[in-house]
Amino acid sequence: MLEFSEALYRLIVVEAVALVILLTVYIGCQNPLWCSKNFWSIFNSVSRLNISGYTKRRMLRHLLKDLLLNPLRAILWGVDELFFGKRLDDTKVERPVFIISQPRSGSTFLHRTLASDETSFFSITYFEWRWPYICVWWLVDKLRLRNYINSIDYWSRYGESGKLASKMHPHKYGSYEEHGVFLEEHFYSHYFVFRRFPVPEAISAAIHENSLTYLEREKILRSFERVVKKVAIYRGQGRIWLTKENECADFYGWLINRFHGPRTIFLVRDVDDMLSSYHNLSVESTWAKARILHLEENRRWQNNNFYFRRVEVESFLRLYKHLDNLGRAVLVSYEDLNN
Repeated sequence: MLEFSEALYRLIVVEAVALVILLTVYIGCQNPLWCSKNFWSIFNSVSRLNISGYTKRRMLRHLLKDLLLNPLRAILWGVDELFFGKRLDDTKVERPVFIISQPRSGSTFLHRTLASDETSFFSITYFEWRWPYICVWWLVDKLRLRNYINSIDYWSRYGESGKLASKMHPHKYGSYEEHGVFLEEHFYSHYFVFRRFPVPEAISAAIHENSLTYLEREKILRSFERVVKKVAIYRGQGRIWLTKENECADFYGWLINRFHGPRTIFLVRDVDDMLSSYHNLSVESTWAKARILHLEENRRWQNNNFYFRRVEVESFLRLYKHLDNLGRAVLVSYEDLNN
């Protein structure tokens, strides 16, 4: 009788654990900020990488932490929808300003300079892109933690290599950042993913026209638009949304069709200067995040890195020509910003 009771108890415990796991997986699958195809593609690629055990564990640990946070993110999104859904539905974001450029062309300087005019513009910080939930922002502000969180240096966790990357691109949690970090952090659908996980699948996922189905694209765009509206009602009322991006001109094409009356600024720089600076930051930030040495000697990495840049430059030029023909593009040079 005692043995039967113990067996029954173990069975109940196992079933309860299985139920909790299934429920957690189900909740996680409801997260609008999630592209399972991209995540598992990166996960499988990292698992097969022939690299040092420390580096591989570091990458897998990041992925597993993200996977475990997925249910929490779904719940936080649901809380926002419960309390602010109707207001978000009624909110309109019109005539945004889009800064479009290739990397290392002055876009961060222009973006942050314009964003400092908080009577005219609102931009979105890295913290808000990473944790895009009004309920989280409200709690942080109630606990008076905003200044502390905003002061955290993104690169501080990456040691000496992070310090060098920080000099090339200063980045705190409170910094106004490009919306690509949102695509990177949540959907694994951005070039920055390649800097953390330097595998070919990361480059494939970053070329949106080839990697996303129509339904996947619409899911990302709906979630993205929702986040912009959240910031608009939380602290951006009556002001113009300002954003910038260097790595996904095709996504900008979709945003231009998504938001009413956007204004676009295209930044350009001498190609040799841009590529030299781009290469240096790519090497330093990839080393900081992925801890992979001798990237300059890794021909496969070099080919993937510059293949993506070529594709991105072509997308950038197509978008500029299209908008210029419509009289909707302003062209600014890197030299103009420095004079």
